[in-house]
Amino acid sequence: MRRIHNDRGFSLIELLVAMAITVVLLGAALTMFKKSADAVSTVAQRAEMQANARVGINSIVRDLTRAGSGGVPFGGISLPAGSTPFFAKDINGISYMANNTFQQGVLYVVTPGFNDGPTINGIVTDGVTMIFVDPTLDWRAFSTTTINNAGTLVTMPAGTAPALNDPVVGVKAGDLMMLKNIHGTAVGEVTQDANATTITFADADSLSINKSTAASGNIKALADPSPPAAAGSYPATTLYRILMVSYFIQPLDANGNPLALGAAGITDFRLMRQVNAHPPVPIAEHIALMKFSYDLSDSNTGLATTNVSDATIPNPGTPPPATVPAYNEIRNVYITVTARSTRADTSKNFSYATMYTNLSPRSLSFQDTYQ
Repeated sequence: MRRIHNDRGFSLIELLVAMAITVVLLGAALTMFKKSADAVSTVAQRAEMQANARVGINSIVRDLTRAGSGGVPFGGISLPAGSTPFFAKDINGISYMANNTFQQGVLYVVTPGFNDGPTINGIVTDGVTMIFVDPTLDWRAFSTTTINNAGTLVTMPAGTAPALNDPVVGVKAGDLMMLKNIHGTAVGEVTQDANATTITFADADSLSINKSTAASGNIKALADPSPPAAAGSYPATTLYRILMVSYFIQPLDANGNPLALGAAGITDFRLMRQVNAHPPVPIAEHIALMKFSYDLSDSNTGLATTNVSDATIPNPGTPPPATVPAYNEIRNVYITVTARSTRADTSKNFSYATMYTNLSPRSLSFQDTYQ
C-alpha cells in the first residue's frame, strides 16, 4: 500500500503568530527580570545609604555623649584676650568650615557651626565642634610647677606616665592641652612633638590659641601674681589632653578629591571628623546633608540655628540673630544626617535616606549649676 507523506510546513501567518507570541513572552520575561534587578539594586542602595547615614550619626552621637567629660569646666575655657582662635583647621593651614573662629572668646563644650558647610541641593549644611578630655592620657596624678615665664614651655616631672613621647599616646604637634591650677584653666596648642620631659606651646600656632602676650586667658595667666610671689612662678598645675572634635561635610570632585567650599566641579560629599589641629579623616561616604538644632536652658534666648520640630527637619534654617547666648546653655542636640545613593538611576535621579536622632550630653544636661 502506498503511503502518502504530508510535507506541508507552517504557513507565514502561523509563523508570524508564533514569533509574536515569543516576542511577547520574552518581553514579559525581560521586564520581570529588569524589575527584579532594579528592586535588588534599589534595596542594596538603600541599605548602603542607611549604613552610611547610621555610621555618621552614630559617630557624632558617640562624641557628643562624651562632650564636656573628664573635667572640662562647665562654662567652657576662656581663650586669650583679643584673639579669635580657629576650629576645623589643621596644622597645614587648611580650614574646613566657613566662619570657623570662636567669636565669643570661650572654648565651649559644644560650639554650633550653623550654615558653615557646603550648600547641597539648595540647603546650607551645618557643622559642630565639641571638646572632652582624652581618657587615653591620664595625668591627674602628675602635676608640675615648672612652666617658663611666657607660658610657652612646660616641663613634666620624672616618672610621668604615660611618657610624654610615648609612641602610641604621646603628645604630638597639633594636640590641645588643658592646664588647671588654683588660678583657673587655660588651653594651649602643642607646636612640636613632645620630648621625654617638655611640651612646647609656641606662639603663631595653627589654631591661633597660644598668645603669650595676651592680658588674660593664656597659659601665663595661670602664674602666681606678683607680689607676693615672684613673677612667673606657678602653683601645682595639672595637664590634660583634650580632644576638640569637629564634624563637617567635605565636597569632592568626580575623582573623589577634596575641594574647597564653593569650588566648582563638586559631584559628591563625605562626612569628615577632625581632632584638634590634625588632618581630618573620612567617617561616611555620600553624606548630602547634616543639620543640627539645639534646646537651651533658657527658652527666652535665641541661638544661631534652626528651631526644632519633627515637621520641619531638615530645614534650611534662618539667618542667625544679631546676638546669641553663651553656648553653655545648650542642653539637647537634634541631629539630621542624609545619605545619597552611590549612583543615579536611569532617569539620572539620586535616592536619599535620612536619619534623625537627639541626645542630651551628660556633662551639659546633668550638671549641678549651683556648685
